[in-house]
Amino acid sequence: MPQFTQWWEWQDAFHKFGFHDGDEWVGTYLVAEYLEKLGYDVEYDGWGMHNTTITKLAKDGKSLLPGYNADGTASDDDASHRVGYDEPEKYLPADLVKKLNEHFHDDYEVSI
Repeated sequence: MPQFTQWWEWQDAFHKFGFHDGDEWVGTYLVAEYLEKLGYDVEYDGWGMHNTTITKLAKDGKSLLPGYNADGTASDDDASHRVGYDEPEKYLPADLVKKLNEHFHDDYEVSI
């Protein structure tokens, strides 16, 4: 049976140019589904002609994305990190990064 292999990291779901700029298979939905299972409020959308990225990530009424409100709208706060460009490890809570790293490990496989 034919097989397609693509190397990816959960961080691609937060990067504008992730998943090869969205030109190949995009697994943002898998990261979003996992975050939802953990109790986070998540939304994702296409970034123009680029990757599909997580555009809303909140828990208990608080946004985890710098520069965004809990409802996913842009905030007036001066964000110290730029979502879509900076590594999500810089702005996501360390315990969440650990869970994502453990879940989406090197042996994680997707059947499509």
